[in-house]
Parts: sequence; structure tokens; C-alpha cells
Amino acid sequence: MLVGKGEGPLMDETTRTPMVLPLLLLPLISGLASYFELHYVLLVAFFAVGLTAFFALRDENTPDLFFIVLIWSISLSLILASALVSTNLRGWDIQDEYRTSSEVLTLHRWNTAENGLYNSVLSLTLFVPMVTITSGLNLLVVYRLLLPIIYSIIPIILYKIYRTILQKRAAFLATFLFMSFPTFYDEMLQLGRQEIAEIILLGLIFVLLGRRRYTRTVSGALAVTLLGVGFLAAHYSLAFIFTSFFLFSFVMPRILPRRAAPLTDLNILLTLFISAFALYTFVAGGAAINQLGTVFSNAIADTFGSFLSSTSRPTVVLLATGAEAALPGPLHIFNRVTQYLVQVFIVLGFFTFAIKKQKTLTEMQMVPLMTAALLFLGAAVTLPFVANALQVTRIYHLALLFLAPCFVIGVEKICSLGKNVATSNWTTLHLGYQLPRLPHLQRKWVLAAAILACYFLFVGGWMWSATMDIPTSVVLDGQRMRDSTNPLSLATYRQDFLESQDVAAAVWLKAVRSMNNPICADGVTRYGVLTSYGGIPRTGPESVNDFAWCPFRSSPQSYVYFSQYNTVAMTAYSAYGSSANGILVQYSTSTLQPSIQNKNRIFSDGAAIYS
Repeated sequence: MLVGKGEGPLMDETTRTPMVLPLLLLPLISGLASYFELHYVLLVAFFAVGLTAFFALRDENTPDLFFIVLIWSISLSLILASALVSTNLRGWDIQDEYRTSSEVLTLHRWNTAENGLYNSVLSLTLFVPMVTITSGLNLLVVYRLLLPIIYSIIPIILYKIYRTILQKRAAFLATFLFMSFPTFYDEMLQLGRQEIAEIILLGLIFVLLGRRRYTRTVSGALAVTLLGVGFLAAHYSLAFIFTSFFLFSFVMPRILPRRAAPLTDLNILLTLFISAFALYTFVAGGAAINQLGTVFSNAIADTFGSFLSSTSRPTVVLLATGAEAALPGPLHIFNRVTQYLVQVFIVLGFFTFAIKKQKTLTEMQMVPLMTAALLFLGAAVTLPFVANALQVTRIYHLALLFLAPCFVIGVEKICSLGKNVATSNWTTLHLGYQLPRLPHLQRKWVLAAAILACYFLFVGGWMWSATMDIPTSVVLDGQRMRDSTNPLSLATYRQDFLESQDVAAAVWLKAVRSMNNPICADGVTRYGVLTSYGGIPRTGPESVNDFAWCPFRSSPQSYVYFSQYNTVAMTAYSAYGSSANGILVQYSTSTLQPSIQNKNRIFSDGAAIYS
């Protein structure tokens, strides 16, 4: 029997093996279904994940260890389904992350002089190469599988953090909300540096919460310092964002001493600030500091220039605020209502928690973090450039780290106005034994679980996949996106997935090309497969030229790379323009035919290369 510390056996009368075994098999089922493209099996697995929200209706004496196993099973199921949907790297940022780590392994050293954002973070230049060497795994396997599996423990850390302010079932539902948003199991797998940074960040917060005496000891101070510096070195954006959060958590209690408490003291705060700015000022030519200055200046200019323009904000923000009409149909209306309910309960829960008079030290430390997260999310909605530069889906994902508990608190506040649902009992069936009594159901758990189950199925794209509506999930509907006539779905697929023919062409070009001859490709290919598998930096003199700026005449020996999509569909994507709704502009490759008619096709296998 598995036994949790001070919690009793995991397999008690309400937690028999027949119930736990499917939970342990769920990651295997979802992973294999994704890898072998068993679409309907994957739909069943995701539906089962949605139903796990109703485990919150279990008896309040259910041990913590059961919820931890349940959370890890859900987390790993979603992550494996996303990680195994393609045999190649998938996403945008991960292409340059892979190139950066690959360069370190090739040179057997970290080139600190290279002026690049990704080259400035130790998670890519030191940690990933070290893991690759010591484990003996291929770098591709590390990025595609090992880092996501390590990242799957994030919800467990969150559950332990939430348990400091919530009871077990409430902490489980809050964690379920965080996992339900697809950025967790889809987009984060395309951001290796952020996967590492979030794990270290939450470890740091877990150490700081309610442990003032421990952080003043030598071992505590050392742990905080190592976690803090490690977190800062893992990801430049998160370093700046959450250093600001820590500053806010230090200032807010000075203004409202009865409502909030600082998470860090002045010494820790100064250590974080000095370490962040020292590291990113002197490493990689100060690229991260330059990027920070660019974001601030553009945010200010964009705020004054297009604050009142709805077209300056991403489509997802307009849909969330009701500024753009949703698709017609009862399911789409129900989807919008479900998402509105989640946001309303989060805001209600935040204010309920913030004005609570009697708080523990941990609760008072969480208030500034929740407030900073809500303000950060509000800035993404109101300030146009913030949402575009940092991507609103990632902002919402980061905000949920601290706002997810507010959803459960908000539901509990509403349901406190009513009475508990009457206890129901199982009747005796003619099976020779008495079935166990149902747990004592309360309205708050039923309502919260029902909303979250619907939220997961809608926002994750399960409903649109099951009903054959316009696809939104690359995990569940990648092939339908590939064959879709909807320009947004098609562009999403082309930016997310790499074709095997394109990978083969990029690897071949990397091996045979002359470094002195420029390369030309379309806007998606030049920042995708040619960055990772081709090993070509996105910036600098060696970077790939867009077709629109290809030096056909001045450099007759230039390479022209046509992806499989460019060749078959005779269509290319521009990197220098987008339509009003954010879709990359497409144009016909027939306009390039006069420029390449005098070149030889030196590679042809779906993708084509001319020189």
C-alpha cells in the first residue's frame, strides 16, 4: 500500500484499485493515441480527463496523496498527448532554442559573445546541453519528451502551494483550472526555457510562503539564493516579470499592512534585482536588456497611438471582452458563457479573498501575488502592445498560477448564499451487498466541477473536434487544420508543424551549403525548420532572407528554399505583413518563377532547393 506522510493509506475504502488503475493508465492511453493518430481514442481520453473534475465530489477525508496522483495523471496525459502529436519539433520559439543548445554541443562551449536573446539564458546554453550529455539522450528527445515530462510536475507543486490556503478538494479544482487552459499542455511545450523557469519559480515561492524563520537560517538563505538566481538565469522575460511581482509584494504590505504581507525581505529583493540586471546586461551583448527597453518604448507609443482602436488588440482579447462577435450556434454561445463564468468567479473570488479580515501569514503573502497577477492580466487587455508583444495566452497562463484559487473561492462565495444539497444515499441493490454511501455533496463542488469540466472541453477544442466544427486544437485536430480551407486554421498548422520533407531538406542544406551564399525562404520556413534543423540564426549576417528581399541578382549563387507547402500549394507566407485579424499574408510562389528559372534544382523530395 502507498502511504502518504500523516495521511493514511492511499487505497482506503473509497479509493479501491479499480478506480486508481485507470488514472495511472490514462497517460499511456493518451500518449499512444496521439502518437499513432488514433483520433477517437484521443477524444475519449480527453473526455475522461474532463470528467476527472468531478473527483472533487469525493469524501472530504480523501487523502492528499490521492489528489496528487490524480493531478499528475491528468497533467502527464495532456502533456504526452501534445508532445507525441508530431515526431519533429513543433512550435515557434523552440526552433531557436534547439539551435542554441545544438550550437553549444557542437562547439563544446557557450559562445557568450553571440548577441541573441536565447543565447542569454542558462537554461538553453548550460542546463539542456548538460542534461543531453549526462543522459546520453538525443537533443531532439530532450526537447520533445524529457523537458515536457519534467514540466508535468508543475501542477503538483501548485497543488502544494494552494493547499496552504485551501482545503484539499478546492486545491484540486484550482489546479484543474490551471491545467485546463491549453497553454499549459500545448504552448509551454514549445518553450523549453519557460518550462525550466516555471519549475524553479514555483519552487522558490513554495519555499518563501509562510517560512520566514527558515529563510533567515543559513540553509534557508542558500536555498532561496540558488532558486532565485536559477530562476532568473532560466528565462529573461519571466525574470523581469516576476521580479516586478516580488517588488509589488514588498511594496503593497507597506500600504495595506492589515491585508497583505511581503513574500520576500529587502535583502532577497535586492539580490534578485541585482542578479537579473547584472546577468542580462553583460551576457549576450545585453540583448535581453535591449529587448526590455524596446518593449517599454513600444508599449508607451502604442498606448498613445492606438489605445482606442479595437484592431490593435489580438482577436482572443476581443472575443473575451465581447468586442467581437462569436461564431453562431448554441455551442458557441454556451462556450462564451462558460468562459465568462470562469472569469467572473475569478474576479469575485479575488475580492472575497482580499477583503477577508482574518488571514494566516501565507494567505496575506498570497494577496500581493494575486493582485499583481490580476493587474498584469488587466494590462494585457487594456494596453494593445502588451497583449501583442507578450502574447495574451501566455499572460493568462502566468496569471492563473496565482488566480486559479480565486475561482474556487468565488464559487464558494456564491454558493454560501444557498443551502447544501441534501445528502443522497445509494440504495441496496439485489447484488448481495450494500453499495457505499455517496459523499456528502455540496452545491459549490457540483457547480465548480461542472463549470470546469465544460471549460476544459470547450477551451481545449474537444467540443469542436467532436462536432466537426472549425478546429482550434492542434493536439486534437492537427490533420483537420492541415486540410482546412479556413486561413486561420491553416496558418496555425503551418506555423506549428514541420513536415518531414522540409526537415530532410534543411538537414541536407546544412551539410552542403557554402557559408558565403545567402539563403532565401518564406516567412514561416526561415524562422522555423531552417532555424532548428538548418542551424541558421534568425538574426545577423547569416540569417535567412525573406523571398521579398532575396538578392537574386546581386548574389546569383544564393540558395532558394521551397518548403513542401510552397511547392505543392504554390503559396508562401510573408514575414513582413499580416491582415487585420493577425493571419499571415499569403501570396503565390508563381511570382518567384522568373527569378529562379536560371537556377538549378539541387534538392527535390517534396521540398525543393534551387541554386
